[in-house]
Amino acid sequence: MGQKWSEEKAWEWYNSRPWIRGFNYISCGAVNRIEQWQEFEHDRIEECFRVELKLAHDTGFNAVRSILPYEVWGRQHDSFMQYLETYLEICAENGLGVMLCFGNDCTVPADTYKLPEFGPQHVDYGYHGGMARSPHDVLASNGKSPLDVPEYAEDFCRMVDEIVGKYAKDERVIVWDIFNEIGNSRREMLSVPWMERFFEIARSHDPIQPLTACAWTLDPSREIRPWELRALELSDVISYHDYRDYQTSVDIIDMLKERYNRPLFNTEWLHRMQGNKIQTHLPLF
Repeated sequence: MGQKWSEEKAWEWYNSRPWIRGFNYISCGAVNRIEQWQEFEHDRIEECFRVELKLAHDTGFNAVRSILPYEVWGRQHDSFMQYLETYLEICAENGLGVMLCFGNDCTVPADTYKLPEFGPQHVDYGYHGGMARSPHDVLASNGKSPLDVPEYAEDFCRMVDEIVGKYAKDERVIVWDIFNEIGNSRREMLSVPWMERFFEIARSHDPIQPLTACAWTLDPSREIRPWELRALELSDVISYHDYRDYQTSVDIIDMLKERYNRPLFNTEWLHRMQGNKIQTHLPLF
């Protein structure tokens, strides 16, 4: 069984590679992750991969972050695994290391959640994320996740086990992002046991890549929320999201450096209405 990396091992990994310059990716040909990874018209999506990931390389990026949809892995398993391998090949051809992410609490209200249908994907044009009821609504109750259904949750664990097992020694994968925004959508501690299980599964393969799970509502003026604190405690390297103004962003970086003394990187940012801008924050990062 693998163990959490020491600070020394984490810094050795970080200092052995160039500064990570990445982006969160979904193809221009896909309105959601289902369309990106499903069998329907995947040749069209793959062509978008080839064009866009070359453009990313030419722009100066060297990394990409992708959240993987359990629903496609579970229902179109063989093709999904084939497409994932091709995606890693295309990224490698363009000098892009890949951060693969599994769990995701940035979800939708329970009363609108359903397993996706494959084929052409509906989109509500003009809405954030293409959904009239998006994860960024103020939810009246906790959002729904496949992890709420025991059968799906156990199957989700098998997905983590298979993919980490297959790529644990593969240098095309640079980081395992175990869980996106744990506790979001008013889920708070609901997904934490599954996040812990995912970490345990991933570490059982003794991967060459570090493991992380982001904090995403950091505020230097208050304590870190318990579900995010648990994510940071489990992480080999520290990742976080920050949509705040410049000074708050500086204070968050200082807080995380002082508290954890581990490599630190931001995996989501940019919110112009809150003063989180390219002009100020890109030089900071």
